[in-house]
Amino acid sequence: MTRKPAFPHLLAPGTIGPVTVPNRVVLPAMDMNLCADGEIEQEDIEHFVARAAGGTGLIITGCCAVAYPVGCASTKEPGLSEDRFIPGLRALADAVHAAGSKLCVQMTHHGKIARIDTVEGRPLLVPSAPSGSADLSALADNTSDEMRKMAAVTGGKQATYREATQDDIDWVVRCFASAARRVRAAGGDAVEIHCAHGYILGGFLSRADNKRTDGYGGALANRARLAVEVKKAVSIPVITVGRVLPEVGEKAIAEGRADFAAMGRQLLADPELVNKLAAGTPENVRPCINCYVCVQENFWDDTPICAVNPALGNEKLLPLSPVSTPKHVVIVGAGPGGLEVARLAAERRHRITLLDKTDRLGGTLWFASLTTPDNQRLLNWLKVQVERLDIDIRLNTEATAASIAALNPDVVVVATGAVRGRPGVPGGDLPHVHTGDTLRALMTGSGDVSQVPPLLRTIAKLGKLSGITRSPAAIRTVTRRFLPMGKNVVVIGGSLVGLELSEFLAERGRNVTLLEEGQQLGVPMAMPRRWTAVRHASEHGVTIHRHATVQRITKQDVEFRVADKTMTAPANMVVVASKVSAQASLAEALEGAVPEVHVIGDAAEVDYIQGAIHSAWKVAAKL
Repeated sequence: MTRKPAFPHLLAPGTIGPVTVPNRVVLPAMDMNLCADGEIEQEDIEHFVARAAGGTGLIITGCCAVAYPVGCASTKEPGLSEDRFIPGLRALADAVHAAGSKLCVQMTHHGKIARIDTVEGRPLLVPSAPSGSADLSALADNTSDEMRKMAAVTGGKQATYREATQDDIDWVVRCFASAARRVRAAGGDAVEIHCAHGYILGGFLSRADNKRTDGYGGALANRARLAVEVKKAVSIPVITVGRVLPEVGEKAIAEGRADFAAMGRQLLADPELVNKLAAGTPENVRPCINCYVCVQENFWDDTPICAVNPALGNEKLLPLSPVSTPKHVVIVGAGPGGLEVARLAAERRHRITLLDKTDRLGGTLWFASLTTPDNQRLLNWLKVQVERLDIDIRLNTEATAASIAALNPDVVVVATGAVRGRPGVPGGDLPHVHTGDTLRALMTGSGDVSQVPPLLRTIAKLGKLSGITRSPAAIRTVTRRFLPMGKNVVVIGGSLVGLELSEFLAERGRNVTLLEEGQQLGVPMAMPRRWTAVRHASEHGVTIHRHATVQRITKQDVEFRVADKTMTAPANMVVVASKVSAQASLAEALEGAVPEVHVIGDAAEVDYIQGAIHSAWKVAAKL
């Protein structure tokens, strides 16, 4: 039975000037870096067409350079400055129209962000020469490899600046006008003029960037003068942006607060979003987890990657076609990698048996949902997908080489996750020292709680009996009022897990000390999210020590060294987030006992959600 769509306003047609858009969902401008020397390539077209075919009403391209290559951030962005760019634009417009959507081309001059000007020895065109120095303290958490890749974009050259003259301003206006004419000649439906992110028009609008004393500086009306000289007055619909979920967009449009809803990263994660909403199956929309992996790639001029959608930028990966000879695939581990490979293999018509030793689906993703609510949306989606398919799910089942062989599988996929150890220092085995496994057992009431003190063990069991520990959202809420942990907590290891956990505990009133043996915190979080997470941890009162080496743990504190100084931090509880390694002993035991074995996710290489999902796709494509 066809369900009635639950998003009547979001899915209703809308108009922008003379253009009628089939629905109110917009793919906003996001740079894919798939062009060659400013010319649109087939991969770029395939990316936008996938979103158009998925039902998106309006497709907006990434930044397109009105004066290419002058004012460019990348030679991989589309150019609009010459007629040689029109055929690629026309091919894109035709393909988007054939898929049922409208095409808008974003136009810009990157101003102080124009990296290609620096590479080619041109000064950056700006409203005013910058004064002072930028705050680059966040770069302390960049790895040396990341710094090298960022520097390589400009060849290590330093930017110079040129304050725009009246002739320059007139030239910029002409460039935008000529670019718009080329978009119209190519069959585009609209253009978008970019006025943010420090680009040339946004630079004029900004009081921080614009220190001019002529008619283009000072009061807002003067700073906005350049932006309104293509367009004297406007009366246009409003497109709301900023991680807009479908239910949020529906509400905003229904209340008259917006006319269209842009869903950028959400459409990178699932290009079929609109079709799924229209079919009345919003639970099937693969969610964005707000990890910023896609954004990070733009820092070094590369094509965005999606942690949950490996087909982003390579749409030819889909569809994974059904097999003619189904196999019996046994999957050990119901974390994100195991659930994803189960989903994909079942859709390819293989027979799936999914085993997990715990009482719930999700593995480390379930536990990660406590500190990062966006992860819960991915977990919910994965659960819906495997439960709607014909998959034999066996929880509370310990897998051994013998028990797996007894199932007579054609293929075994080991997705048992990483191994978490204790620090090899005096006191590392004390009962108040927790690994990720024991902490998860404490929080969920499930798993090995033999090392947990009796009182906490009782509290964990009560939480399980009440049903609270079945819901990450419930745990997040309850632990804001009652958290069965000591007041002083030391977290050893400042990578992704340690940093997120430190913030989680500090938000709940704990005095948290974070010890990181190296320099960088938050690795392998994507850079923008990492910088924010480090700042948030500090704002919540987490005491951070970099280059810290743990010496010993006592019942009262943790002793550590930074350089030649010995220090202590009080600790009723110690959480070890540093001793994480990939290990797949089960796969070794299965060699020769079953025809084919694959290892995915953190059992193969510790790379968290992105590694789990991407490795699952690689294996599922081979089955």
